[in-house]
Amino acid sequence: MQTNVIRGKIVEQFGTLSKFATALGWAPNKVSRIVCGKQEPTASDMKMISTALNISDPAEVVAIFLCP
Repeated sequence: MQTNVIRGKIVEQFGTLSKFATALGWAPNKVSRIVCGKQEPTASDMKMISTALNISDPAEVVAIFLCP
């Protein structure tokens, strides 16, 4: 997962990881682990993140979540 890309999108749209976590209804620790690359997101996590960040292009989703 490209952590810098996802972190940048989160900060650009939500300001902080904590605000993003609140918007998703997740614990801030979960968002931090996913963004830092310590936890792999599940398919449903990827869907929720993509929806929250308005990422609708399948190629962009693959580039962010599935490419090293």
